[in-house]
Amino acid sequence: MRKKFAVLLMLVCAVLVMTACGDKNADRDVSFDYDYDLSEYITIGKYKGMEYTPTPEFTRTIVQEGDKINLDYVGKIDGVAFDNGSTPEGGTEIVVGQAGYIEGFETGLIGMSVGSTKDLNLKFPDDYQNADLAGKDVVFTVTVNDIIADDPIETDRAALWEKYVSSCDVKKYPKKELNAVEKQYTQQYQNYADMYGISFAEFLKTYMNTTEKEFKKTTKEYAQGIVKQDMALLQLARKEKIEVTDEEVAAAKTDMLAQYGLANEEEFKKTYGVAMDDPSVSSSIETTALLKKVLDFIYDNAKAV
Repeated sequence: MRKKFAVLLMLVCAVLVMTACGDKNADRDVSFDYDYDLSEYITIGKYKGMEYTPTPEFTRTIVQEGDKINLDYVGKIDGVAFDNGSTPEGGTEIVVGQAGYIEGFETGLIGMSVGSTKDLNLKFPDDYQNADLAGKDVVFTVTVNDIIADDPIETDRAALWEKYVSSCDVKKYPKKELNAVEKQYTQQYQNYADMYGISFAEFLKTYMNTTEKEFKKTTKEYAQGIVKQDMALLQLARKEKIEVTDEEVAAAKTDMLAQYGLANEEEFKKTYGVAMDDPSVSSSIETTALLKKVLDFIYDNAKAV
């Protein structure tokens, strides 16, 4: 009934991985060292003895709209399974109400219990993109395997981290790292514009419903959020002398490969055009490992109320 929830936090090094993985020609010479006294830039808040209300264990077994579930289904027309009409081994994960299946499929899942199976008697739209299926009656035999809920402990850890970061006070932002995040973030969307073969301004207007002026404002706010979290993490780690071991970094690397659905480092390089020992990626991996260790420290020193 439960799948471990990975805490996804916007850190500078995560941005580096995103841009490196999205553009094989990305500029990866930008440094995110924070190699100076961070007390001149940030006053960190309370991180010991923070109070929190533990998230209750998830026990519901009936599907509701908005649930993330794992399910199996087999689609048949006139009693015969058709190509691409069934789930692969292990099922598939969807968010009920947001997956974009044909009318009646997702609403038919609501109210089902985990482990149950039923037939959904539906019809493909007349204008369905696959002409061979358009307008035809179809029966989907669906089985709900699991409702995938967040791990309550990871949810609590994430809430504690947000509470800690919010309590930190930024005195000023380091220009090197702030400018680097802004550059990387802007380049990501410039890449999209190039991919569509349109100008940056046109991309922003068409696909993001914004202007270059508003985008610059959003980019600055985003970069400030990234840098604040980075500094909050590093300053706490330095104050408490928290460091990561080679084994912890290796475990974070394994987790990253799993997150991207890749078997090994060679496949990562082939897919994204950058090796995992490239500074833009290795720094992200090390930061991820450090974040986990800092979260452990905060959680272990927190007080459940």
